[in-house]
Amino acid sequence: KGVISDGDIRRAMEKRESIFFELKAKDLMTKKPKMISADTSLVDASNIMNKEKISCLLVVENCALCGIVQLFDLGI
Repeated sequence: KGVISDGDIRRAMEKRESIFFELKAKDLMTKKPKMISADTSLVDASNIMNKEKISCLLVVENCALCGIVQLFDLGI
């Protein structure tokens, strides 16, 4: 399992232009995406995104996906 961000798609379009439309989701997805709990503060979420140079975090609760926080959600 994994996640595909808009950045993953943009980078693939630039780097793999000639074969982009032949790619499958498994070719682009981040297999171990960064996750936070639903109780994580937005400041901590922002710090994680800045440190990891990523634009979204999966929000999990009881081992289940319950949402996604993106940089633009934080007004950054």
